[in-house]
Amino acid sequence: MVHKVKTIGLQLEDLESKKFIFAVAGGKSKGEAIKAYLSIAPKNTVLITDEGAARVIANNSTKK
Repeated sequence: MVHKVKTIGLQLEDLESKKFIFAVAGGKSKGEAIKAYLSIAPKNTVLITDEGAARVIANNSTKK
């Protein structure tokens, strides 16, 4: 079976040479995945998200 994928993407290694990185993701169900990415994201990453994901990220960040 052949699948056509009409997307492009970068590998994490590709981000090292970029001046700014804008990560755009949202949705309460994506909160944990966004948090996981942010734990390894380069320092120059800017996250653009919605309230649902932000609440998951913020609530989990304060729990130990």
